[in-house]
Amino acid sequence: MFNVGFNVGEKVKIRKNLSAAKDSYSSSFGVNDCMERFRGKEAIITEVYKEKYETSPIKKYKYFLDIDDGEWT
Repeated sequence: MFNVGFNVGEKVKIRKNLSAAKDSYSSSFGVNDCMERFRGKEAIITEVYKEKYETSPIKKYKYFLDIDDGEWT
């Protein structure tokens, strides 16, 4: 189960095993090889965006982090 209740200002840790080679993380998001440089690092949530009409709890929230200048969600 995924925690979708994160808030702006919270510290999160990016999974150590983050991999573009993995097909799926049991959700709808994807990972590319550019994201792998953030494996195991801590970041702070700078913005939370909620999709108004999305019903899936995984797709409903997008989190922006301070670690990548807002490049990924």
